[in-house]
Amino acid sequence: MPVFPAFSALAILITLPLPGAPSPSGTPVFGGVVINEVMYAPSGGEPEWIELKNGSTEEVNIGGLMLSDAARTSRHPIAAGTLLLAPGGFVTLTRDSALLAGSRSGIPGRVINVPGFPSLNNTGDAVFVYERGGMTMDSVVYRPHWGGATGGASLERCDALRASSDSVNWGPCGDPAKGTPGRENSIARREYDACLLRGRGEEHAGQSWDLIVIVYNAGRQPLPAASLLLFDDLNADAVASAGELLVRLPLEGGIAPEESLAFLWRWSAPPPGIHAVIAVVDWSEDQRRANDTVRFTVTVGAERGTVIVNEIMFAPLPGEAEYVEVMNAGTQAVNLGGWTVSDRPGISGTANTLTIPGPGRMIAAREFAVIAGDSGIFRFFPGTRALDPLLVIIPRGGIVSLNNEGDDVVLRDAAGNVIDSVCYVPAWHNPAVIDRTGYSLERILPSGPPNEPTNWTTCVLPEGGTPGRSNSAALRPSVSGAMLVCSPNPFSPDNDGVDDATVVHYQLPRGVWSVQANVFDVRGRLIRRLATCVPGTGQGDLLWDGRDDRRVKARIGIYIVLMEAWDELHGEKLSAKAAVVLAGRL
Repeated sequence: MPVFPAFSALAILITLPLPGAPSPSGTPVFGGVVINEVMYAPSGGEPEWIELKNGSTEEVNIGGLMLSDAARTSRHPIAAGTLLLAPGGFVTLTRDSALLAGSRSGIPGRVINVPGFPSLNNTGDAVFVYERGGMTMDSVVYRPHWGGATGGASLERCDALRASSDSVNWGPCGDPAKGTPGRENSIARREYDACLLRGRGEEHAGQSWDLIVIVYNAGRQPLPAASLLLFDDLNADAVASAGELLVRLPLEGGIAPEESLAFLWRWSAPPPGIHAVIAVVDWSEDQRRANDTVRFTVTVGAERGTVIVNEIMFAPLPGEAEYVEVMNAGTQAVNLGGWTVSDRPGISGTANTLTIPGPGRMIAAREFAVIAGDSGIFRFFPGTRALDPLLVIIPRGGIVSLNNEGDDVVLRDAAGNVIDSVCYVPAWHNPAVIDRTGYSLERILPSGPPNEPTNWTTCVLPEGGTPGRSNSAALRPSVSGAMLVCSPNPFSPDNDGVDDATVVHYQLPRGVWSVQANVFDVRGRLIRRLATCVPGTGQGDLLWDGRDDRRVKARIGIYIVLMEAWDELHGEKLSAKAAVVLAGRL
């Protein structure tokens, strides 16, 4: 791929060996009559047939013309006497016109029985048409890969004025009837025909993608100013709608016949996920709309932590469904189509994996998606019925089996990158909850570490889970301009689901810092180590659940959080203190 300038759109003129291109060794056309269509592998009892076309501007007498196949040992007269074929007219030749009429009713133009009509081989053969003096008027030596060998479709000629010997001048019939005897071929060259050949996406530096589409002028006339439209098919309905338009690119300067332009548009920071891109050429004079659209897929990877595992129901009640809830912790929508959820590899070394079907499963910023084992989730959590059905996903065959003794939940994007992973154990549950069956594990702080036991606890609601909505134990730290702040303050770690932990939020100047944070009582005794040499850049959050380093709940009172940060590169050291009150019932 050449290096393109940093333009928003770029068009490059290219010349390709495309359909309808002239052959340097074209067959002379005597009298203008050419072989235009060949049905050599029909289906359903239809007889073989050949269509001739008068490509000249005058009437041609086809009486006395002869027909043969590749053997050329016998030549069969098409018609005796005088039989005039009008300019642009068609005539269909077959061994049994009645049988052909029964297979294809209403064929326009004349259908002629040719005694001794040659048997055409499906593996490749030839058709010759001879003029009355015995010279070859037209011939085609076809091969199965040209088209027409399978599916009961005919082999059609693109341009009557182009060489019969050129393989790119032939192709399979694209008409629903699988043949067009007596009328214009489905692939016939038009006067005005803009064609989209192909499209692709290439990842570019700086979290952007280059969308490249090849526009070809398949018509006989120049392609004047038109437009190329690019759509992101968000709802996966294969229809380009106005709300999905990415950009409209002008096709300025026109495109000459049999030339192509490669258009490039740089898509800056597309949302992660699988994007079904639809490219459409918009030209009012286009005489063939069937080739105006091309579709291709762009798979954009996500950054780690963009979507997180937010809640896990691994030990449900009888009849209830296991589920994993994920949350979009980023700032833009994410397409979950093609993402996977897997568990811990077994003895064989292979993990159970399910793929979220898509595209079309968009999850907005701060929105939730629930991946459930079966429809039991609707009975136990009726509120999930109100969610967009695209956000309650029940894969065929159910979710991966989550072990009650502990397991892994690994979330990968459509590109196969690990975006979040949790290695849970039952001990992460609140120790005050004796029977944990039917209660989910909830993540307390979305931005907190996924495998820190203190960042997970038991759902405190009677229904035992919060699929599709904010966790009962979720904390949202206050953002302050101060260097260190604790929120909530005071907090009460009494396992009632309200203010059970405090978030220690720190802010640092720009740079790369090594952060240490500890909790001390009012006598200066070390109570809890929150962070030791943790790398930090700018700001971060730490969590204190009110317990000391022995996992024993600290007494009610005032505590001091001391944060120290070192910038080894510049030899700088910063520190900050904040008081936090641990409250409780007296």
